[in-house]
Amino acid sequence: MAGCYGDTTGSLYIEASGGWNQIEYSLDGTTYQSGNLFDPITGGPKTLYIRDSLGCTLIIDTVEVGQPSRLVVSIAATHVIGSTPGTITLTASGGHTSI
Repeated sequence: MAGCYGDTTGSLYIEASGGWNQIEYSLDGTTYQSGNLFDPITGGPKTLYIRDSLGCTLIIDTVEVGQPSRLVVSIAATHVIGSTPGTITLTASGGHTSI
């Protein structure tokens, strides 16, 4: 899971078995690595490619790396009429909640 929406603090660990000889892993289908940990990565959906030494490839379309929802701030304002003060209300939602 990533710490904040869109940042690169997430990680993905994969355990695969079978196939022929060495297993390699990729998130783009081009650049493969022998290690089964991708770290650091952004949260969100990923496509995972797993291949063996013969080039046999398994593609897993949507692996979701968790992340908090996007932080959103909405503003509501009332304008000043005469000498009456106006108000501004900010409401935040989303983001990471504290425990």
